[in-house]
Amino acid sequence: MPKIKGKDLKTIAILGTLNTKATEVNYIREKIIEQGHHVIVIDVSLTLWDDSSFQPDIGQQQIAEESGIKVEELTLLMQQEDACAAMIKGATSVVGKLYRAGKIDGIIALGGSVGTSMGCAVMRSLPLGVPKVIFSTFLGDIRPYVGIKDIVFFPAITDIVGLNRGIQKASRQGCRRHRGHGRGGHRNPSRREAPHWNIDTW
Repeated sequence: MPKIKGKDLKTIAILGTLNTKATEVNYIREKIIEQGHHVIVIDVSLTLWDDSSFQPDIGQQQIAEESGIKVEELTLLMQQEDACAAMIKGATSVVGKLYRAGKIDGIIALGGSVGTSMGCAVMRSLPLGVPKVIFSTFLGDIRPYVGIKDIVFFPAITDIVGLNRGIQKASRQGCRRHRGHGRGGHRNPSRREAPHWNIDTW
């Protein structure tokens, strides 16, 4: 396997609903690429959207077809719970195939309650030891999401509705943990970067 700065080149899958989280997914993607690694972006959006601004490596149409449905059925014929189950089935199959083929070395996901449910379900299908990191807005008992698998759960603290310092910092730290570096440290706010308050919708 090729080497970059003394480290093995890795390929990381990023799972997210790009119709609502494209900006955040792209930020994580860029941070991983900056470290010299590869990324496969997987879109599990539950609604049809124009992906011309940020095209995933594996789109929602391929994920839907993997579960035996057409992507148009997600919003036209199915309730959200059924659509979510279908996309989990398709994404689990696709990610499993990528892993067994040696095409991914780990996975990162992000989202709110729906994105967390989908991301963790897919991660639980992977063996122990495969790096799994999720950024989530969920606050509470994470055991139903994580189960007995080695999923690193990063609370986003704020709603994931665009980039702010909190989301950027959590994303950078999560990417470091995913690579196993475990470093990044704590940096006090500078004069130009004063502490800020967050108001959530809870």
